[in-house]
Amino acid sequence: MADAHLAEVGKLANTYLQQDEAAMRQSSTVRAATDALQNAQYWLQRDPHNAELQSQCRQLQRDLYKAQDSFHRARREAALEKERSEKAEIVAQAEARRAAEIEAEAKEHHLQSWLAVGGLRASHESAWPRLWEEELEHRRAANDAQLYRSIELRSESAPRAAPARPAPAAPEMVMVEAVPDRMPPPSRARGRRPPPVQEEATVSAHVEAPSTPDRPVSVHYGQIGE
Repeated sequence: MADAHLAEVGKLANTYLQQDEAAMRQSSTVRAATDALQNAQYWLQRDPHNAELQSQCRQLQRDLYKAQDSFHRARREAALEKERSEKAEIVAQAEARRAAEIEAEAKEHHLQSWLAVGGLRASHESAWPRLWEEELEHRRAANDAQLYRSIELRSESAPRAAPARPAPAAPEMVMVEAVPDRMPPPSRARGRRPPPVQEEATVSAHVEAPSTPDRPVSVHYGQIGE
C-alpha cells in the first residue's frame, strides 16, 4: 500500500516536472538565452582556442541560468498566489454561509415574536430587511460597548507607577547666639568694684531649618569671630 502511494506521488512529481520543463521551453526569455548560447557554442567548436568566444559562452551560460531561475521563481509565485486566492475564497464562502445561518436563526426567532402579537407572516417578510439592519446595528453597538468596557477594566487593573518623590529643599541657614546661663553675683559692699567677670565666649550656632521627620536639624557650634 505504501509502495503504491509512493509510486503515485513520484508519477505526479514527474508529470509536474515535465510540464514545468515544457512551459519553460515555451518562455521567450529562456528560449532567447538558449538560442544565443547554442550559437556561441557552435562558433566556439569551430575555433576552440578563441578566448573571446570562451568568455562569451560563459557569460551566455550565466544568462541562461538567470532566465531559468526567473522563470521558476515566477511559476512558484503564481502557484502561491493561486493557493492564497483559493484559501481566501474558501474563507469567504464559509463566512457567507455562517452569516446566512445567523440571519436565518434571527429571522425565525423574530417571526415567532411577530406572530405572537398578531402580525402576519407576509408583513414580516416585507419588513425583515429593515428589521435585520436595525438588529445588526444594535449588535455592533453592543459589541463596541463591551470592547470599550474590557479596555477600561484592563487599564484599571494595570499596575500604576508610584509618583516620583520630590527632591528635598535646600536647608536654610539660621544664626543663633547662645546666651551664657551663668551670671556674676552682684557686689553688696559700697564703693567696692565688682570682681572682674570672666568673659564668656559667645557661641554661635548654625542651624539647618526647617526640621522635618525625615530631615533632623543639624547644629554646628563655634565661637564668633573664629
